[in-house]
Amino acid sequence: LVWVSGKGKGTPVGVDPPFTTCCADAGIAAAATTTAAIAAWTAGAVSYGQDVQEERLRLAATMLSLSAVRLEPNLRVRHSLDWALHKRWVGVDMAGRAQIAAALLGASGKLIITPDLLRLAPEDKLKRAIGWGLATRLCLRLGGGVPPSRTESSLTLSDGELVLQLNDALRDLVSPAVENDLRVLAEWTGAIPTLRLMTAI
Repeated sequence: LVWVSGKGKGTPVGVDPPFTTCCADAGIAAAATTTAAIAAWTAGAVSYGQDVQEERLRLAATMLSLSAVRLEPNLRVRHSLDWALHKRWVGVDMAGRAQIAAALLGASGKLIITPDLLRLAPEDKLKRAIGWGLATRLCLRLGGGVPPSRTESSLTLSDGELVLQLNDALRDLVSPAVENDLRVLAEWTGAIPTLRLMTAI
């Protein structure tokens, strides 16, 4: 298995232990391509200023988010935290586990940083990780469970503005829930949410 860079270039970087473990543990190795596509689609909004290690964690968290959506909603948060904090992940320290846990909270729509997580990782890293999860949540909501086409849609953060840009043909994908997810992610990152419909991208 390989992972793609957060810049979305699709460049194979090498075997990634956390990602490989996530695939095997979740039993959905076939979803690796979907995970990489989601990570690439959301990179423009949440990958700024990150190093390679954080991109590895973000990819692993994205894979686990795909697994979590298959769980019963009222069990999702508890199981997600258990996965992140208590399973045997290869190459992930406790701070990394906390970031994965925070990302899974964000993907479940929970904007909370618990004291337990704060004992494991700095608040700024946990806040950034919740943003990963919120972006994944928006991506899955917009695409109905699959990443939308990157040739006809994009999500970018620049100059204090979070922009969701769509080809006009995709306007029917924009629901109140999508607009709310965009607003929540923008507020979490301190940005202004903007939706743009274009005739071509």
